[in-house]
Amino acid sequence: MKKTCAIVRDLLPLYRREACSADSAQLVQEHLATCEACRNALQEMDSSAEAPTTPHPIQAAPKSHKKGRQRAFRKGCLLLLQILCVCLVVYYGSHWLNTVSISDEAGLTRQARKLLQEDTLEIVQMEQRGDWMAALCSAADEESFLCVYERDPVFS
Repeated sequence: MKKTCAIVRDLLPLYRREACSADSAQLVQEHLATCEACRNALQEMDSSAEAPTTPHPIQAAPKSHKKGRQRAFRKGCLLLLQILCVCLVVYYGSHWLNTVSISDEAGLTRQARKLLQEDTLEIVQMEQRGDWMAALCSAADEESFLCVYERDPVFS
């Protein structure tokens, strides 16, 4: 194979698609007029272009892309579900830790002291009616408070 044939064979795909310059196209045409091997190579390119080809890897990409998106969506849903579960555990756990039973007088006293910011608060009298409980609380300075508690609807 001559040097000119090698150059022309490199230019044949561009020549076939009419994507080369006018000078290159003229060089290829002049060479094809004299070289039968290069004419045969061009005819092979033309005949192979008409034959059906297998799908290009890029055409198969959307299917794998769709699977990847579905997998990512499932992972996102699972992550959201886990975060929701953690939030519920934290909410109900803190609610449970901060809630005292109505029968726990010491717990109610601690809650009232914390809420009213009185260190010497004591429950003098308690009375329960239905879901409500009232406690008469007094501080060391003889100041009285009425503390009203509602039964916890979450843990009742």
